[in-house]
Amino acid sequence: MRFRVRSVLTLVAALAAFAAIAGCGSSSDNSGTTGSDTVGTESTEASASPGVKAAEEQIAEYMKPPTDLGVTEPLSETPTGKRIAFLESGAPAGKQLGDAMEAATAALGTEFTRIPAGLSPQTILKAWSQVLADPPDAVIFGGFPTTIMMPQLEKMKELGIPVLTAYTDEAPGLTIAVVGEPQYEATGTSLANFVTAESDGEANTLLVTNRDVPGLLPQREWLEKVYKKNCAGCGLDAIEVPLDGIGRTVPGEVVSYLQSHPDTNWIVFGVPEFLAGVPQAVKAAAIEDVQGVTQSETPLVFEYIANDELMTATYGISLEFSAWNLVDSAARAIVGDPPRQPAPSPAQFLYEEDMTFDLSKPWPSVENFKEKFEKLWGVAE
Repeated sequence: MRFRVRSVLTLVAALAAFAAIAGCGSSSDNSGTTGSDTVGTESTEASASPGVKAAEEQIAEYMKPPTDLGVTEPLSETPTGKRIAFLESGAPAGKQLGDAMEAATAALGTEFTRIPAGLSPQTILKAWSQVLADPPDAVIFGGFPTTIMMPQLEKMKELGIPVLTAYTDEAPGLTIAVVGEPQYEATGTSLANFVTAESDGEANTLLVTNRDVPGLLPQREWLEKVYKKNCAGCGLDAIEVPLDGIGRTVPGEVVSYLQSHPDTNWIVFGVPEFLAGVPQAVKAAAIEDVQGVTQSETPLVFEYIANDELMTATYGISLEFSAWNLVDSAARAIVGDPPRQPAPSPAQFLYEEDMTFDLSKPWPSVENFKEKFEKLWGVAE
C-alpha cells in the first residue's frame, strides 16, 4: 500500500515521544549512517526486523517538509559590486541552477556571469579560458569532474579566487564543495532505507546508475553498504547506463533487465534524468508490481509520481535552494567570513499526495528560504 511508511513512522514517533516523557526513552542515531530496509503493508512495529526499524528511524526526518536553512550567522558585510561567475552545465539542471543563481545574486547585489560550459571536456576547458581571461571574485561550477581542470583550479588558488562546487569530486584548489561527501552519504543512505522500509525488508532492487557522473559512485557505495546491512537477504543489482542513451536506449535496457529478472520489485534511479521514457516502456511491456524512487526534483519526476507511473517517490532536494545556498557560500568566501561546513541539503521524500504545488515550478523546499537568506545577507528586514 502506498504511503504505508508514513503511517508507521507516525506511530514510531508517537511511541518515542511517550517513552521520553516516561523517562525510559532511548536515543537513536539519525545521522544518515544507519542501514536501510523497507516496510510493507503487513508490517507492524512489533514484527519489523531490527534493520527495518533502523531504516524507518533514519528516514523519519525526511517524511515532513524541511525547516532548517542550514545557516544562522549573518554575513559580516554585503559583497555589493563583486562578481560571481557560474560555469553552466549543458544538462537541464545546469540551466535551472543558473536561473536560480541569477535571481539570488540579484537579491544579494552582486554581478553574475553565466558561462556556457557544455558537457564535454573541450567545452568545459573553453569556459575556464573565459574565466581566466576576466577573473571574477568567485567561481561556481557543478557536475564536472575536477580531473580535467586541475591547472585551472591551481591558477585560481594562486590568484586567491574562491572556487565553489556542487556534485563533483573534491580536489586541491577548491575552496569548498558545498554539495559533496555528506550529501552523497545522506542520499545513498536515505534511498537504501526508503526501499527497505517501503518493502518491509523484502526488496529485490535494481540500481540504474553511471559511475562517470560525479557523486554517483560514492552515493552508490553508501546505498550498497546501508542496504546490505539493514535489508539482509534482499537482492541488489546495478546496471550502468550511457548518458547519451537517456530517453533513447535506457528505457529498453531497464525493460530487458526486468524481463530477465522478474523478481525485481524496486528500481532506484541514480539521477532523475535516467527516468526519461522508462515508465512508458515498463507499461508497454506489461511489467507490473515494480516501484521506483530517485533523488532530486524535476518536473518530469513530479509528473510520473503524480500520475502514479512507476515512481513511488523522490528524495526531494531543491535545485533552487541549492543555488541560493551556493551563492550564500560564495558571498561568505568573498568577504572572508568563515566557510560553512558542507552538510546535506534540506530534503523530503515527496509522494503523490505531496504533488499539491505547481509541478512546472521548483519544489518550495524550506518555506520562505529566499527571504531568510536575504535577511542573513542584510538586504531585507
